[in-house]
Amino acid sequence: MIQDERNRPAEPNDRAPRLLIVNGLPASGKTTLSRAIAPALGLPLFSKDAYKDLLFDHLGWSDRAWSMRIGGAAWEILWSIARDVLASGGSVAIESSFFADKAAERLAAWRTTMPMRVVELHCSAERSILAERFRARALGPDRHPGHDETNEETLEREFLPRLLTADDPLIPGVDAALTVDTSDPAQLDYAAILTELRALLWPKAVSVSADT
Repeated sequence: MIQDERNRPAEPNDRAPRLLIVNGLPASGKTTLSRAIAPALGLPLFSKDAYKDLLFDHLGWSDRAWSMRIGGAAWEILWSIARDVLASGGSVAIESSFFADKAAERLAAWRTTMPMRVVELHCSAERSILAERFRARALGPDRHPGHDETNEETLEREFLPRLLTADDPLIPGVDAALTVDTSDPAQLDYAAILTELRALLWPKAVSVSADT
């Protein structure tokens, strides 16, 4: 695990809502990790792909262009729900492969009206492992056909080359970040990850607890 050096002190109002962003390239283990971590932290978890699948089920699916259009709607739903939870004073976790610059712009705009502490849990893995996982997921029985990833020729020509060369930056402007290597899921230390995240999300509370 790598804790990013940008870790900032908690805001003076340490009751500010917390936003945990679980981020990383496709097939980096975000969903598996977030589903284990978020409940343990007491955070509701929302995922972009879950909304995308629901939209496919209700609106249907056809081709790649339609998948991208549905994906855009799913992004707006995810961000809207997160904003509403934060605005009501609640904390929340969201999971997807975020566009770093776009996410940073949205967070900067939110900070002008809402206090919050934002922590990124960034999942990473060796690119060859990501490609293997992506292929298995795309061709497996659980992937919604609306994602338009099931054609092997398209996988080889488009999806896998893009995955192997994609940038994988942290989101600028977050208050703290923790990078976890998910190349070998069996080696993940969930207890250690939870301890690190609690310290990043609620640094003052953890510090007070350690001192007492």
